[in-house]
Amino acid sequence: MPKQVKGQTAAAGRIEVGPLEGAFQALPPLDSSEYLEYIRGADKVDLPPEVLVRAFRQLPPESKASKATLQRLFQRRNNQWDYFVPLVAFARRQSKKAKRGEYEDLLQDALRQIVQSLPTARGQFAERSWHAYCRRELSEAWRQRYGRRGERFPPEEPLTVSDPNEGTDVMSLLSAPPPWHGTVQDTCVPRIEEIARRVLGEVEDEFVRAVAQEAWFKKERPNISGRSKPGEDPPLTTIFPGNDRFKITRALRHADSQLAAALLAETGLVWSRDIRALLERLKEKER
Repeated sequence: MPKQVKGQTAAAGRIEVGPLEGAFQALPPLDSSEYLEYIRGADKVDLPPEVLVRAFRQLPPESKASKATLQRLFQRRNNQWDYFVPLVAFARRQSKKAKRGEYEDLLQDALRQIVQSLPTARGQFAERSWHAYCRRELSEAWRQRYGRRGERFPPEEPLTVSDPNEGTDVMSLLSAPPPWHGTVQDTCVPRIEEIARRVLGEVEDEFVRAVAQEAWFKKERPNISGRSKPGEDPPLTTIFPGNDRFKITRALRHADSQLAAALLAETGLVWSRDIRALLERLKEKER
Protein backbone atom coordinates (compact mmCIF):
# COMPACT_ATOMS: atom_id res chain seq x y z
CA MET A 1 0.00 0.00 0.00
CA PRO A 2 1.52 3.36 -0.97
CA LYS A 3 2.44 5.86 1.69
CA GLN A 4 -0.14 8.55 2.30
CA VAL A 5 0.64 12.08 1.11
CA LYS A 6 1.47 14.42 3.98
CA GLY A 7 -0.78 17.28 2.98
CA GLN A 8 -2.45 19.14 0.16
CA THR A 9 -2.05 22.62 -1.26
CA ALA A 10 -4.61 25.08 -2.54
CA ALA A 11 -4.62 28.56 -3.96
CA ALA A 12 -5.13 29.97 -0.50
CA GLY A 13 -2.11 28.04 0.81
CA ARG A 14 -1.38 24.80 2.60
CA ILE A 15 -4.27 22.90 4.17
CA GLU A 16 -3.37 21.99 7.73
CA VAL A 17 -3.95 18.46 9.01
CA GLY A 18 -4.72 17.36 12.55
CA PRO A 19 -2.20 15.54 14.76
CA LEU A 20 -3.72 12.10 14.15
CA GLU A 21 -3.79 12.61 10.40
CA GLY A 22 -0.24 13.93 10.49
CA ALA A 23 0.93 10.92 12.51
CA PHE A 24 -0.73 8.55 10.05
CA GLN A 25 0.79 10.30 7.06
CA ALA A 26 4.20 10.02 8.72
CA LEU A 27 4.01 6.21 8.67
CA PRO A 28 6.21 4.39 6.17
CA PRO A 29 4.31 2.42 3.49
CA LEU A 30 2.17 -0.11 5.32
CA ASP A 31 3.47 -3.09 3.35
CA SER A 32 7.13 -2.28 3.89
CA SER A 33 9.81 -3.55 6.26
CA GLU A 34 10.35 0.07 7.31
CA TYR A 35 6.78 0.13 8.64
CA LEU A 36 7.41 -2.95 10.79
CA GLU A 37 10.61 -1.46 12.15
CA TYR A 38 8.90 1.87 12.86
CA ILE A 39 5.91 0.55 14.82
CA ARG A 40 8.12 -1.75 16.87
CA GLY A 41 10.48 1.03 17.92
CA ALA A 42 8.39 4.20 17.96
CA ASP A 43 7.51 5.78 21.28
CA LYS A 44 3.82 5.59 22.17
CA VAL A 45 3.68 9.41 22.27
CA ASP A 46 4.64 9.49 18.57
CA LEU A 47 2.38 6.58 17.68
CA PRO A 48 -1.18 7.22 18.94
CA PRO A 49 -3.44 4.18 19.23
CA GLU A 50 -5.90 5.73 16.75
CA VAL A 51 -3.13 5.67 14.12
CA LEU A 52 -2.31 2.03 14.83
CA VAL A 53 -5.99 1.11 14.59
CA ARG A 54 -6.36 2.91 11.27
CA ALA A 55 -3.33 1.09 9.87
CA PHE A 56 -4.54 -2.25 11.23
CA ARG A 57 -7.96 -1.85 9.62
CA GLN A 58 -6.37 -1.12 6.23
CA LEU A 59 -3.93 -4.03 6.28
CA PRO A 60 -4.82 -7.46 4.85
CA PRO A 61 -6.03 -9.78 7.62
CA GLU A 62 -3.47 -12.33 8.81
CA SER A 63 -0.63 -10.46 7.09
CA LYS A 64 2.68 -10.03 8.87
CA ALA A 65 2.12 -6.27 9.14
CA SER A 66 -1.40 -6.78 10.48
CA LYS A 67 -0.22 -9.14 13.23
CA ALA A 68 2.68 -6.83 14.14
CA THR A 69 0.33 -3.83 14.36
CA LEU A 70 -2.05 -5.67 16.65
CA GLN A 71 0.88 -6.86 18.76
CA ARG A 72 2.12 -3.27 19.11
CA LEU A 73 -1.34 -2.09 20.13
CA PHE A 74 -1.44 -4.71 22.91
CA GLN A 75 2.18 -4.24 23.98
CA ARG A 76 3.15 -4.20 27.67
CA ARG A 77 6.42 -2.85 29.04
CA ASN A 78 7.51 -3.42 32.63
CA ASN A 79 4.11 -4.99 33.31
CA GLN A 80 2.23 -1.90 32.11
CA TRP A 81 0.18 -1.53 28.96
CA ASP A 82 1.16 1.10 26.41
CA TYR A 83 -2.41 1.84 25.34
CA PHE A 84 -4.74 0.23 27.89
CA VAL A 85 -3.92 1.96 31.19
CA PRO A 86 -7.23 3.94 31.25
CA LEU A 87 -9.14 0.77 30.38
CA VAL A 88 -7.55 -1.12 33.28
CA ALA A 89 -8.59 1.67 35.66
CA PHE A 90 -12.11 1.62 34.24
CA ALA A 91 -12.29 -2.17 34.62
CA ARG A 92 -11.31 -1.87 38.28
CA ARG A 93 -14.09 0.64 38.90
CA GLN A 94 -16.68 -1.38 37.01
CA SER A 95 -15.87 -4.70 38.69
CA LYS A 96 -18.45 -5.94 41.13
CA LYS A 97 -15.98 -6.71 43.91
CA ALA A 98 -12.54 -5.46 44.93
CA LYS A 99 -10.92 -8.88 44.45
CA ARG A 100 -8.07 -8.88 41.95
CA GLY A 101 -9.36 -11.78 39.87
CA GLU A 102 -12.75 -10.18 39.37
CA TYR A 103 -11.48 -7.10 37.55
CA GLU A 104 -8.98 -9.17 35.58
CA ASP A 105 -11.77 -11.43 34.32
CA LEU A 106 -13.73 -8.39 33.17
CA LEU A 107 -10.62 -6.88 31.56
CA GLN A 108 -9.91 -10.09 29.64
CA ASP A 109 -13.50 -10.10 28.39
CA ALA A 110 -13.07 -6.52 27.18
CA LEU A 111 -9.75 -7.23 25.44
CA ARG A 112 -11.30 -10.19 23.66
CA GLN A 113 -14.21 -7.98 22.64
CA ILE A 114 -11.80 -5.37 21.26
CA VAL A 115 -9.85 -7.91 19.19
CA GLN A 116 -13.08 -9.20 17.68
CA SER A 117 -14.64 -5.82 16.92
CA LEU A 118 -11.61 -3.88 15.64
CA PRO A 119 -11.76 -5.28 12.07
CA THR A 120 -15.53 -4.72 11.84
CA ALA A 121 -17.53 -1.56 11.20
CA ARG A 122 -17.81 -1.19 14.97
CA GLY A 123 -14.05 -0.71 15.14
CA GLN A 124 -14.16 2.43 13.00
CA PHE A 125 -14.96 4.44 16.12
CA ALA A 126 -11.52 3.46 17.51
CA GLU A 127 -9.84 5.44 14.70
CA ARG A 128 -11.34 8.64 16.12
CA SER A 129 -11.44 8.09 19.89
CA TRP A 130 -9.51 5.10 21.18
CA HIS A 131 -10.22 5.39 24.89
CA ALA A 132 -13.95 6.06 24.40
CA TYR A 133 -14.09 3.01 22.13
CA CYS A 134 -12.34 0.86 24.76
CA ARG A 135 -14.77 2.01 27.45
CA ARG A 136 -17.68 1.13 25.17
CA GLU A 137 -16.32 -2.36 24.54
CA LEU A 138 -15.72 -2.93 28.26
CA SER A 139 -19.29 -1.82 28.99
CA GLU A 140 -20.51 -4.35 26.45
CA ALA A 141 -18.34 -7.05 28.05
CA TRP A 142 -19.78 -6.08 31.44
CA ARG A 143 -23.33 -6.51 30.14
CA GLN A 144 -22.48 -9.89 28.66
CA ARG A 145 -20.95 -11.06 31.95
CA TYR A 146 -23.46 -9.59 34.43
CA GLY A 147 -26.57 -8.87 32.39
CA ARG A 148 -27.85 -5.57 31.04
CA ARG A 149 -29.12 -4.53 34.48
CA GLY A 150 -26.68 -6.51 36.60
CA GLU A 151 -29.11 -9.35 37.17
CA ARG A 152 -26.27 -11.91 37.06
CA PHE A 153 -24.18 -10.24 39.76
CA PRO A 154 -22.65 -12.73 42.20
CA PRO A 155 -23.82 -12.45 45.82
CA GLU A 156 -22.41 -9.41 47.56
CA GLU A 157 -19.42 -10.01 49.84
CA PRO A 158 -17.88 -7.73 52.46
CA LEU A 159 -14.46 -6.20 51.86
CA THR A 160 -11.89 -8.49 53.44
CA VAL A 161 -8.23 -8.33 54.37
CA SER A 162 -5.68 -10.92 53.30
CA ASP A 163 -5.02 -12.43 56.73
CA PRO A 164 -8.13 -14.00 58.32
CA ASN A 165 -6.62 -13.41 61.75
CA GLU A 166 -6.71 -9.65 61.18
CA GLY A 167 -10.51 -9.35 61.06
CA THR A 168 -12.98 -9.13 58.20
CA ASP A 169 -13.84 -5.50 57.46
CA VAL A 170 -11.79 -2.53 58.60
CA MET A 171 -14.91 -0.38 58.84
CA SER A 172 -16.40 -2.94 61.21
CA LEU A 173 -13.93 -1.58 63.76
CA LEU A 174 -16.64 1.01 64.33
CA SER A 175 -19.14 -1.65 65.37
CA ALA A 176 -20.36 -2.46 68.84
CA PRO A 177 -19.72 -5.05 70.04
CA PRO A 178 -16.35 -5.16 68.23
CA PRO A 179 -16.01 -8.24 65.96
CA TRP A 180 -12.28 -8.01 65.25
CA HIS A 181 -11.03 -10.35 68.03
CA GLY A 182 -7.93 -8.54 69.17
CA THR A 183 -7.12 -6.59 66.01
CA VAL A 184 -7.10 -3.38 68.05
CA GLN A 185 -7.18 -2.75 71.76
CA ASP A 186 -10.55 -2.16 73.39
CA THR A 187 -9.34 1.25 74.52
CA CYS A 188 -9.12 2.30 70.84
CA VAL A 189 -12.84 1.83 70.20
CA PRO A 190 -14.05 5.15 71.63
CA ARG A 191 -11.34 7.00 69.71
CA ILE A 192 -12.27 5.29 66.43
CA GLU A 193 -15.93 6.10 66.93
CA GLU A 194 -15.05 9.70 67.80
CA ILE A 195 -13.06 10.06 64.58
CA ALA A 196 -15.84 8.49 62.53
CA ARG A 197 -18.46 10.85 63.94
CA ARG A 198 -16.18 13.83 63.39
CA VAL A 199 -15.63 12.82 59.75
CA LEU A 200 -19.36 12.26 59.34
CA GLY A 201 -20.05 15.79 60.56
CA GLU A 202 -17.58 17.18 58.02
CA VAL A 203 -19.24 15.48 55.03
CA GLU A 204 -21.08 18.23 53.16
CA ASP A 205 -23.25 16.10 50.90
CA GLU A 206 -26.40 15.05 52.74
CA PHE A 207 -26.83 11.80 50.78
CA VAL A 208 -23.19 10.74 51.29
CA ARG A 209 -23.53 11.50 54.99
CA ALA A 210 -26.71 9.43 55.29
CA VAL A 211 -25.19 6.44 53.46
CA ALA A 212 -22.08 6.55 55.66
CA GLN A 213 -24.23 6.73 58.80
CA GLU A 214 -26.01 3.51 57.77
CA ALA A 215 -22.81 1.70 56.78
CA TRP A 216 -20.41 2.64 59.56
CA PHE A 217 -22.41 2.18 62.73
CA LYS A 218 -24.02 -1.22 62.21
CA LYS A 219 -22.97 -4.46 63.87
CA GLU A 220 -22.30 -5.77 60.35
CA ARG A 221 -21.78 -3.61 57.30
CA PRO A 222 -24.95 -3.91 55.19
CA ASN A 223 -24.90 -5.08 51.59
CA ILE A 224 -25.31 -2.40 48.95
CA SER A 225 -27.95 -4.33 47.01
CA GLY A 226 -29.61 -7.73 46.75
CA ARG A 227 -31.91 -9.55 49.14
CA SER A 228 -31.38 -9.68 52.88
CA LYS A 229 -31.66 -12.92 54.83
CA PRO A 230 -33.90 -13.20 57.91
CA GLY A 231 -32.33 -11.30 60.78
CA GLU A 232 -30.05 -9.24 58.52
CA ASP A 233 -30.28 -5.50 57.96
CA PRO A 234 -31.84 -4.56 54.60
CA PRO A 235 -29.46 -3.58 51.78
CA LEU A 236 -28.71 0.09 51.21
CA THR A 237 -30.78 0.18 48.01
CA THR A 238 -33.81 -0.66 50.19
CA ILE A 239 -32.91 1.93 52.81
CA PHE A 240 -32.43 4.56 50.09
CA PRO A 241 -35.13 3.83 47.49
CA GLY A 242 -34.76 5.56 44.16
CA ASN A 243 -30.96 5.38 44.32
CA ASP A 244 -29.23 2.61 42.37
CA ARG A 245 -26.26 0.59 43.58
CA PHE A 246 -23.83 2.69 41.53
CA LYS A 247 -24.81 5.98 43.15
CA ILE A 248 -24.70 4.39 46.61
CA THR A 249 -21.30 2.81 45.88
CA ARG A 250 -19.88 6.16 44.79
CA ALA A 251 -21.21 7.84 47.93
CA LEU A 252 -19.80 5.11 50.17
CA ARG A 253 -16.44 5.18 48.40
CA HIS A 254 -16.24 8.94 48.96
CA ALA A 255 -17.09 8.63 52.65
CA ASP A 256 -14.81 5.62 53.26
CA SER A 257 -11.92 7.49 51.64
CA GLN A 258 -12.31 10.40 54.03
CA LEU A 259 -12.61 8.12 57.05
CA ALA A 260 -9.57 6.06 56.04
CA ALA A 261 -7.51 9.23 55.65
CA ALA A 262 -8.57 10.44 59.11
CA LEU A 263 -7.78 7.08 60.73
CA LEU A 264 -4.33 6.97 59.13
CA ALA A 265 -3.60 10.51 60.27
CA GLU A 266 -4.43 9.70 63.89
CA THR A 267 -1.10 9.17 65.66
CA GLY A 268 -2.70 7.57 68.71
CA LEU A 269 -3.85 4.49 66.76
CA VAL A 270 -1.52 1.65 65.80
CA TRP A 271 -2.59 -0.57 62.88
CA SER A 272 -1.38 -3.97 61.80
CA ARG A 273 0.35 -4.13 58.43
CA ASP A 274 -2.67 -5.56 56.59
CA ILE A 275 -5.15 -3.14 58.15
CA ARG A 276 -2.90 -0.19 57.29
CA ALA A 277 -2.58 -1.44 53.70
CA LEU A 278 -6.36 -1.71 53.45
CA LEU A 279 -6.84 1.79 54.83
CA GLU A 280 -4.32 3.09 52.28
CA ARG A 281 -6.30 1.46 49.45
CA LEU A 282 -9.55 2.92 50.74
CA LYS A 283 -7.95 6.34 50.99
CA GLU A 284 -6.78 6.17 47.37
CA LYS A 285 -10.10 5.02 45.91
CA GLU A 286 -11.43 8.56 45.70
CA ARG A 287 -8.56 9.74 43.50
